[in-house]
Amino acid sequence: MFPSSSQDDWSDADLAALKEDIYAWMEENEQHSPESLRFAFHSCTGGCDGCINMADPDNGGLETVFDQLNDLYDRTFPFGEEGLSMSRADFWALVGVVAVEYAIDLNNEDCQGAETCAMPNVRGDKP
Repeated sequence: MFPSSSQDDWSDADLAALKEDIYAWMEENEQHSPESLRFAFHSCTGGCDGCINMADPDNGGLETVFDQLNDLYDRTFPFGEEGLSMSRADFWALVGVVAVEYAIDLNNEDCQGAETCAMPNVRGDKP
């Protein structure tokens, strides 16, 4: 799936390691994880080209997460022993994937054993 615009040959292990690094950033910057998902979505509005118009009012409030993710990108690449690269567009998209995974993990942790978190059986299927 990733990276689509890079000439580098990413192994599954390399991609997993990069996702772990992004996930660790999410843990350290938990307050920005929702903004990270929003940023990934907004960076693809009009095409996933790695650019986001900060002057657009619809992108208001994304400046901080943009700065932090841009710094993370600059610190991350070249990646690994092979010095792999990835476009910013692919990186922003991958950040969105990891943000969703992170949110799922947080919600699953919050709902461990809690009856209030039980999913309703909306289809009427028998368990």
